Amino acid sequence: GNREDVAPVALVLASEVRADEAEMPLFPYARLQTAALEHNGSLTQGTFYTTSRVVRTQHEKTAAQQLAAVILEMETYPAASVYAEASIPWVAVRAVSDPVGDPLPLDFARYLTPSTGQIARLRMFRDLLVRPGIWPAFARLARRSRCAAARTAPRTPSSAPRRSQAAARGSPPHAMPAWLRW
Repeated sequence: GNREDVAPVALVLASEVRADEAEMPLFPYARLQTAALEHNGSLTQGTFYTTSRVVRTQHEKTAAQQLAAVILEMETYPAASVYAEASIPWVAVRAVSDPVGDPLPLDFARYLTPSTGQIARLRMFRDLLVRPGIWPAFARLARRSRCAAARTAPRTPSSAPRRSQAAARGSPPHAMPAWLRW
């Protein structure tokens, strides 16, 4: 999710990262922020807020906007904290796949396998098959997610480790999770 004035698939640069349980925000390395802005002057800049759960409905997303965040997401704070603890300069750039005005078509948290953290794809697709009314929203999310991955992969310095992991799997560096590919 994101602030309403940030368009789907827009690139967003973190000015700080906050989280549900974190007392202190994390701040990206200023030189990397400057370099990112010089490389792509159309970046929107603002606070990322990392939540510990999927923010699914338009009501939940709107309520979360009270946090004054540009992006609501689930991954940046833990990754940034590892870099910060190791004194490794970092910067976060994200692309919006599910804007505030679009509720998620499914409650993806229902399909997470607790032991692996992976999506139970067969169960999710079975539920999707019996709800054809949400197919357009699911297809839109999948399309935006693919576009978001394609827009961020070549621009983020931290994509290098992802590239090598993806290459080891025989996937392109911007490959989407299998459950979002059509």
